[in-house]
Amino acid sequence: MLEVLPRVPCRTLLDKWVRCQRIEDVLEGLTCKFAEKNGRLPGERARHGLAWQAAQDTRPEKKTRAH
Repeated sequence: MLEVLPRVPCRTLLDKWVRCQRIEDVLEGLTCKFAEKNGRLPGERARHGLAWQAAQDTRPEKKTRAH
């Protein structure tokens, strides 16, 4: 039996793809800065931290309600 996937608006998929691209770009810059500062590429732990930082830096602003 074929599994039916839920329909996701194209705009949502595009937004996620764009954010992933932005994260990759920021991560590349952070990795270069790390390598210049430390004279080596980051290890696994540092890569994880840089990836987290890149994700935080590219998060969209929170939408708040005006009361």
